[in-house]
Amino acid sequence: MTLSMECTIPGPPRPQERARRDPRSGRWFTPKKTRQYAATARQSALAARPSGWPMDARYRVELDFHFPDARRRDLDNACKAVLDALNRTVWDDDSQVSEITLRGHVDRVQPRAELRVEVLS
Repeated sequence: MTLSMECTIPGPPRPQERARRDPRSGRWFTPKKTRQYAATARQSALAARPSGWPMDARYRVELDFHFPDARRRDLDNACKAVLDALNRTVWDDDSQVSEITLRGHVDRVQPRAELRVEVLS
């Protein structure tokens, strides 16, 4: 039997925003909406992660993004936001992900991201 987990990340999927520099202090920061989406993704994954989950394995990831409208979006930026958010939560680092399947859909009523992670043997 293959070890796997599934969860739903509620709310409209968000792309990974670039870090920005504060013009006054010169310090780099991650935009607030990106931090909030990452926190939601981590909470959803932690609630779904089975006990004994290996953090040091290789993984197969499937992501179905359900956007609130049909505007054009880069799925890879939305994927990056989720994969980065799950570092030290589902895996040590997202470089351990060996396979990724991405799909984009429109769901005006319930936008979300559906995540499936499988441990590769």
